[in-house]
Amino acid sequence: MYQHVTQKPKDPKLANPELPDYLAKIILKCLEKDPANRYQSAKEILDDLEAATPPTRVVRLRIAETGYPKWLLAGMAALVLLAAGTFAIPSWRNVVLDRLGGGRSAQAGPTGHHTDKYLAVLPFKVLGGEKGLNYVAEGVVDSLSAQLFQLKDVHVASPTSAEEASKKGAADKIARELGVNLLVDGSVQSAGDKVSIVVNVLDVKQGKRLWVKEYPLQRRDLLTIENSIYSDLVSALDLKPTDEDLTRGALRMTQDYDAYELYLKGRDVIHRQPDAKGYAAALSYYDQAIRKDPRFALAYAGIAETSMDLYDMKKESVWSQKALSAAQQAQQLNPNLPEVHWALGSVYLETGKSEDSIAEMKQALELAPNSDDSYRRLGHAYMEAGRKQEAIAAYQKATDINPYYWYNHSCLGYAFASSGADEKALSSFRRATELAPDWASGYSNLGVAYFQLGKWKESVDAFGKSLALEANPDAQSNLGVAFYYMGMYSEAAKALEKAVQMDPNRHEFAGSLADAYRQIGARDKAMAAYRTAINLALKANRTNPRDANTLGGLAVYYAKEGELNRAQDFITRARALDASNNSLIYNEALIQALSGKSAEALKGLREAFQKGYPPEVAKSEPEFAGVRSSPEFAKLMKDFSRKAN
Repeated sequence: MYQHVTQKPKDPKLANPELPDYLAKIILKCLEKDPANRYQSAKEILDDLEAATPPTRVVRLRIAETGYPKWLLAGMAALVLLAAGTFAIPSWRNVVLDRLGGGRSAQAGPTGHHTDKYLAVLPFKVLGGEKGLNYVAEGVVDSLSAQLFQLKDVHVASPTSAEEASKKGAADKIARELGVNLLVDGSVQSAGDKVSIVVNVLDVKQGKRLWVKEYPLQRRDLLTIENSIYSDLVSALDLKPTDEDLTRGALRMTQDYDAYELYLKGRDVIHRQPDAKGYAAALSYYDQAIRKDPRFALAYAGIAETSMDLYDMKKESVWSQKALSAAQQAQQLNPNLPEVHWALGSVYLETGKSEDSIAEMKQALELAPNSDDSYRRLGHAYMEAGRKQEAIAAYQKATDINPYYWYNHSCLGYAFASSGADEKALSSFRRATELAPDWASGYSNLGVAYFQLGKWKESVDAFGKSLALEANPDAQSNLGVAFYYMGMYSEAAKALEKAVQMDPNRHEFAGSLADAYRQIGARDKAMAAYRTAINLALKANRTNPRDANTLGGLAVYYAKEGELNRAQDFITRARALDASNNSLIYNEALIQALSGKSAEALKGLREAFQKGYPPEVAKSEPEFAGVRSSPEFAKLMKDFSRKAN
């Protein structure tokens, strides 16, 4: 202790002579005796590390799923990834997706299932206007849906699609839009501490009520009554759950009512207030629930999902770490719940562990085999791992299970778009907008499909329709990108400035704005925007350092800043992680063009087009002006034009 106070620390290079001088200097500054001479924050240390680190060692950034230099599919965050309860995508998390009638009778049901029971649990009505009953009603619906999902002889519509369809009015219309022939609905009302729950089953095909029962109870009996409702419903529908199904259902919940009530309140506040304040309130409820019952796995899963929502919003790694810890704890407590594997798989997905995510989603699928949600989540994991054909198969399975849910078609369209099947993507996205004509992101996704086909005007119209429905930053950025490829650079800059104002934390938006500034000759603004994009991307990369698209995007930012050697290093690293990614191949060709290596650029473009990258983008890309007049470029356009095919 005396030496610590009085003696200057020895040079770290005495312990390791190979230590770089800059790193030894940083270490010694951390150990300064006078606090005023030490670093005042971790950010200062990071700044010195990044300033001194050789280009071959710097690892930064994350780019949107498509990997395009200024990409659009951010609008599909309505897709992703998030996948987890928002890929409402998106928030695809993140690049971030989703319903309805047409062509099939309500009783026909989706293909591929050997059952005539297609069922939806609709939201229960709260009678009497008592707001405190909302979470009770949602809890009953959630409990029934989750337990029915695990049965093999009934198909259950996802709670999200059932909630949306319930707004359509008549029972036959709801059933037709969901592709079901049985509807479960009910009501909840109270008088003091006494609650009455009424549950109905309607056979839409026969036009008659199959079963109805009232359950009077004290609030503290809710857990017991939920189990009774499930058992009675199973009997009424003549379902045959196995002993394993019954065991999983019995172990799903806590036996502590106070803990369960707090958990339901957390779910309810997120449903009503899906923002930072609502997420914080939900986390408080979940924490209180765990203090009541430390073995309540679903509460830990709730913490994991809500923490990932906050990570999607703030891009702060503390939230992804909290989510991982909570999800792992949930798995240790009860590995027999699909919600637990969904939560852990979603965290793995967002932190670059795609193979681990696939394994978790497969386990969830085993526990909920009739769930289109399980197949969607598995598809997201396959997409992140670059296994696009397997992703398409998983999304197609989700669509087969429930062809009336718009989210399924959006996911499938996203996979088609990412694999170069642009006409199929366009068809899927059109279907999504038919099923959900008021969903703003659906039109943004449709605009992306038009964009990949080089149909700029149609893409602008679609993005405009999206913005007319909702002022969202993804569609705003996409509109700017479409203007960019139309050569309308001033309009692109204005649109992208709005996108950055709406969401200043997206490096893709900053990078796109820098490109527009660069084309209108505003060099200083462009360089500042590129630097902002790099800094924002660095923040994202700290959570997922193995994101190949991130490294590829960073390579493009550096190339346009003029740091071509560093750009080449990053694109090499990116392609080492994902050699077949057509967007990364395209990015490398763009970097070669910026480096004046025309032959290498043309070779790279051919490879990118062979793997499905849209040639119409290259045709309008300003960075390829130097090679566009060459006979080889003309031949590439002739060979690979989407219109020619």
